[in-house]
Amino acid sequence: MELLTEDIRAALPRINFWGRNPTVHVRYFTLDRQRLWYVTSGCQQGPDYYFHGFVIGDGAEWRTFTLAQLEGIDGVVRDTSFRPCRIADALRSGIAWPERRT
Repeated sequence: MELLTEDIRAALPRINFWGRNPTVHVRYFTLDRQRLWYVTSGCQQGPDYYFHGFVIGDGAEWRTFTLAQLEGIDGVVRDTSFRPCRIADALRSGIAWPERRT
């Protein structure tokens, strides 16, 4: 599965965009349900693509991370059922782990 499609690239505002309640455009997760990435912005910088978003794993915090970093983690997939929404709405409902697909 392609983690970063052209449609996602086109939808993401540049990383320098900051808002109080930004829109989450894409969600990634690990198949073992240990980590979630709620991506709110991104941009190409040199040979890599950089994302900014809210990451839940060992803790929960806003982070900047790269496509190469995501691709280097075993079992990372894009949640194809996720629909863009405000981060507050995504988090208000609790951590909704995507259903496992076999």
